[in-house]
Amino acid sequence: MKVRVYYEDTDMAGVVYYANYLRFLERARTDFLERRGIDIKALAKKGVQVTIKDVYIEYKIPAVYGDILEIETEIIQLKTASFRLGHVIKRESDSKLIARAELTCVWVGKDFKPLRIPAEIKLALS
Repeated sequence: MKVRVYYEDTDMAGVVYYANYLRFLERARTDFLERRGIDIKALAKKGVQVTIKDVYIEYKIPAVYGDILEIETEIIQLKTASFRLGHVIKRESDSKLIARAELTCVWVGKDFKPLRIPAEIKLALS
């Protein structure tokens, strides 16, 4: 997935504000799931959500206004009620590594208690 860095994404130093990477990762996660046929909106109507349990980000070099970022996403662990995503964020123009991230997603119901990930979803994720 590609993300363009806008002025609003940057801080006073002219680099992407660190917390904005979470917004980029959210877009990449949603895109990743939808490309595999997992309809987030349909799940929400059924009372199912994919929530984030934890996030780890390692920043390597700053991204700046005007950069186009490429975010690669992959499943690195698939469990009964959760899965772990790995993200690599690179600058499109020179393929330099901007950041790496990992996050744990949990399949939950309306009460936010973990649910077993359905077999067809596990298949789409693997």
